[in-house]
Order: sequence, then C-alpha cells, then structure tokens
Amino acid sequence: MSGYWNKRLEQRITRRRALAGAGAAAAGAALLAACGGDGDGGGESVSSGALYKPVDTTESAKRGGAWRANISSDPTNFDVHRFDATLQPFSNVVGSQLLKVAPIINKNGTPGHELEIALAVEGDVAESWEFSADKLTLTIKLHPQAKWGPLSPSFHAGAPSTIAGRVVDADDVVFSWERMVSNPFAAGRLDLSYERSKSAPIEKVTKIDDRTVQLKMVRPDSTVLASLATWNVGYWYLVPKEARNNAIDLEKMQFGAGPFYIDRFEPSVGMTLKRNPYFELRDPKYKRPFVDQVNLPNVPDQSAREAQFRGGNLFTTGFPSLDDTLKTKADIPSLLVLSAYANQPEVLEFGSHKDSIWKDQRVRQAVSLAWNRDLHTEVLLSTQKLEAAGIPANVRWATGLSCNEQGYPNGTYKGYWLDPKGKEFGENAKYFEYNPTEAKKLLQAAGYPNGIKDEMFFGFAFPSTQLAMDTLIGALAEVGINLTRKQLNTAEATEKYNTTYPPDPTGPTRSWGNWVGLRTGIDSGGPDPASYIHQMYHKDGGRFLGYNPNGVASPDGDPTINELVEKMRTEFDEKKRIELAHEFQRYHAKTAYRFRYPGGATTISLWWPAVQNLGVWVGESFKRVWTNEWIDQTKPPFA
Repeated sequence: MSGYWNKRLEQRITRRRALAGAGAAAAGAALLAACGGDGDGGGESVSSGALYKPVDTTESAKRGGAWRANISSDPTNFDVHRFDATLQPFSNVVGSQLLKVAPIINKNGTPGHELEIALAVEGDVAESWEFSADKLTLTIKLHPQAKWGPLSPSFHAGAPSTIAGRVVDADDVVFSWERMVSNPFAAGRLDLSYERSKSAPIEKVTKIDDRTVQLKMVRPDSTVLASLATWNVGYWYLVPKEARNNAIDLEKMQFGAGPFYIDRFEPSVGMTLKRNPYFELRDPKYKRPFVDQVNLPNVPDQSAREAQFRGGNLFTTGFPSLDDTLKTKADIPSLLVLSAYANQPEVLEFGSHKDSIWKDQRVRQAVSLAWNRDLHTEVLLSTQKLEAAGIPANVRWATGLSCNEQGYPNGTYKGYWLDPKGKEFGENAKYFEYNPTEAKKLLQAAGYPNGIKDEMFFGFAFPSTQLAMDTLIGALAEVGINLTRKQLNTAEATEKYNTTYPPDPTGPTRSWGNWVGLRTGIDSGGPDPASYIHQMYHKDGGRFLGYNPNGVASPDGDPTINELVEKMRTEFDEKKRIELAHEFQRYHAKTAYRFRYPGGATTISLWWPAVQNLGVWVGESFKRVWTNEWIDQTKPPFA
C-alpha cells in the first residue's frame, strides 16, 4: 500500500472540511443522504441485527402532520425544463410527467416483487399507453382525474386562476413538448426529439382528442418509455398551456399535478409544500400523500443541520462521517438505522482540446491505474468499519455504467452493469487494477517522464464531493499527476465549456469537450442504460464531450460506441441489450474517455421513528418522496 493511502486511512480526514467548502448542496432530507468516511471519534458499534427492517403500514396509515426536511440552497429558478440540481429535490413531487418508474413494494424487509432486469414504468399523468404493431406509434391516454394543483396566493400571484384544479389535457402535453424541444437548456430534448438529435426517436407529438396524444417515431426505440419516465428536471415535465407565448414566467413559478404544490417560497429562508388535494383522485385506495405539508427551511450549514436533526426538527440528515452517525445513534438510541446502497455520484471528465494533456489515451489510462478503487471507497464510505460492525459493505466498482443495481431511490441498470473483477470482463479489466508502476510507465510513454500539472475544475457539487476530489488528487500525485482544484461559477463554466460547435441554430454554442483541463461534476441519467450511454457517449448525446479514438475533440464521436448505442436503442430483446451494454463497458475500460468516481457500497442513515412506512415503497425515483410515508405523532421526536 502506498504512503499516500496509509496516511489517508490513518488520518481519516472527515467530511466536515469538505462540507465547509463544497458550496450549495442538495436537500439532504430529500435524498436519503448517504453517510460515510470515518471521522476523528471512535463512534459506537451497530450490528446488522440493529438495522431497521421496513414494515408495510400503508393500510393503517394516518393522515396529517408535516414532513420535516430541508433544502441547502435556494433554487436558482423554477423552470422544470432546465436541468438545475437546486430544483431537483422538490420539483419531482410538484411536477408531473407522462410516466414514472414503478415501485418495488418492500414488505417486512422482503421485496414484494423483483424487477429481474430492466425497471418497469407506470403512469404518472398517463392512464394507459400502447405501441402500434410496428412500434412506430405510441398512443397515450391521459388519466381523467389528473388535475393541476392549487395555486398559492403568494407563490403563484398573477397566474391564471383557470389552472387550479383543471384536468391536464392533450393541449398541455403538446405545448410542454414544444416548449421542451425549443428550450436550449433542456437535456431531454436531445434524448427524445428527432428535430434536435437524429438519433432521438420522437418525430412528432400530436393531439388526437382532449385525453389522447400520439407520439410518432422515426424508428422503433426500446428506450422511449424509460426516457419518458426520466425524473431529472430538464426532461419532459408538463407545464400548463396557459403559459403559451410566455404569458407566465415559468422561471418564477412552478406548476404540476404531483402529490404536492408550492405554497410559499422565501429566498434564504426556505419553502413550504402543501398536499395537492386533487392528487388523491388518482389514488382512490390510499388517497396519498398522507402528510399535509412538507417544511423545507434553507439550512446550508452542516453543523446546523445536525443540530436541527438532533432536536427533532429534521426527520433525517446526512453526516460528515460514519463515526458521527454512530455517535448520534449512541446519543439517541431510539433513532432508526436504515441501510441503503449508494455509489459515489461524482464523475471525472476530460477536456479534449488539441492542447489538452488528457487527449492522450495513455494519460487517461494512467489515471485509472493510479486509482485504488477499494481504498477510495473505504475513505468515502467507511466500508471496513461497516464490515467490522457486521454489515456487509458489498463494494462494487463503477465502469462506464453505475454499479448501483439496487437501493434507493431506484436501482439502476439491473443486469447491465458488468463487474470488472469478474472473469466475463476480459482483458481490459487490467485497466481497473491498482498499478502505480504501470501508470508511471504510461505517463513516460506519453512524453511526461517528470509527471504533469493541471487544474481540476468543479462547480455545483454534493457535500461529499470535495473530499472525493481531495482523495483522488492525493492518489494521483503518487504517480506524478499533480492537480489543483478550481471552482467555476456559472458564467466561468459557460465561457470555458460552451465555445464551439453549435448543436443547432437556436441553442447555445457547445464545446463537445473542446477545452483544456479536467473537471469533476455530478453524474445523472435516465433509468434505461441505452439512453444513459447515448446521453454521455454518443455523438448526439446531450452531455457528449467529443470522445473519439483520435483524442482531439470531435462532434463525430467514437464510431464503435455510436454503433453499440444505436443497436441497443433499436433492440427489444433484453438479453441482447445486456450483451451490447457489456461490450460497451469492456471497450470503454480501455478508451478511458470518462470515469465515474469508483465505488458503491452499503450505507446507513438515521431517522426519527415517527416516520412510518420508511423504506417500503422503493424504486419510484424521487417522484414520490414524502408521499408514501406517514407521521406517527406518538413516536419520537413527538413523544
């Protein structure tokens, strides 16, 4: 083990320092924040037997009460057609889409059914849908009880009163499609609209009648349903037709037919969501959501969030370290310990300008070989301590795909991820090995015998990201790759990354990787692996960065990956799609175009016992956060 890793594991640098400099953070309570990374204290032991086992209490749920969550920064705007991580925590439960990911019902700790391969989808605003025999037409029927939520006198001041309680109709759907397609900041248009990307499937969306829309495809596409259910903002969220011709400023107001609506927002103070009374019309059995409102104060400071959680003012929160989590559990024994699976959300992306160091495949391979993935995951997720406590860590390494096939909010790419430690991965598994000697040889062969220096850029990030970057920077320095971090604001990032190769005349210019340096960001993608690979690696993908075998950024992409993705998108046989995904991962291991931060493992989080139905309805992504759980006011922190 290298001196760096010995020092890192001995010091146990906590996330407190990382949190202090990480900038704006997503809403921890909404995201089931993963704890990890040992702290300075000794902590207490928690065995696997102490883990909370989900109990399905849906049938006996009681209505009422307020969910106690938080946001950690103000939203920069409220436009659901613009990807913005500050919007994500609440937009999912306010906004509406045609489809959503179907849940797995986890009854008494045992899933009620397993989705053996790909995730299933179900209706959000849609009641039913049907493909034509040639799969070139998708006809969608809207739910007759899908209604826009109430309007708040303060938040929706000036909005037409006709929206509140009105049935979502085909005109809303068509207008929302047209708006998304014309919005240069909408990531979903490049995955869905043939007008914007010739590899996207949907040529036209038309109204048949008030309750029916028809999607015309240019070719059969096996990803289209999953893409319609992609819960990231920036995709096909529905907005009311009253906003036509910019009659409503959708950067300042948000509308939806989801389980909640925004009742109040005050900058730097927070927001309040209230129960949408019309939502229960689509849920006649349970009439969810069970809570009356969700309180989301803006609490940017980590220590303040911890104090609020300890005082019972937040139902859950993330902690800087596993030791902090265990100590809090020891101080408050009544807290529930919930396990989940998480992979690190960060991604490392390389600039491919002709003057960039990283255009050389050997340099990127050296990064991979210098990266001790198990130890990095140990630093971030405290896997050894979990194992010592009797909780299986289940460490996995990310490839070109996420290694999280299970967990909350939904497992991703079940069956598609290929384990680089397994025999099936083949020869290119060697690029995942920790081999600093070989990394130095590759740098020398690339013309850098004395190492290299460069800047690593980052912008918005989750609280743990700075620690993840620090850990990576230290590891790479061991082989002579010396990086310094530089945070970019929005204007700086726009200038650096969006400079050439305009994708269409109505959108902003876009660099396709034609910049110098490397950056750490937060990864995202839809529930279908082919749409994810397309978005990241295909020449027409919304987040494609010019990857190609010649190294220098090009909008033409890598022909091998382009072909693999196009085959996956037109293939409906699941086993064949899986093999294509495996082939992509083997190929990408060598080309090393882009790295997910390496590991996934079991994590634990703490919850106040008043939250009932915890961990039962899983797999719905964030579309139903705060919706399936209910509050028992006879339990702590209330009693």
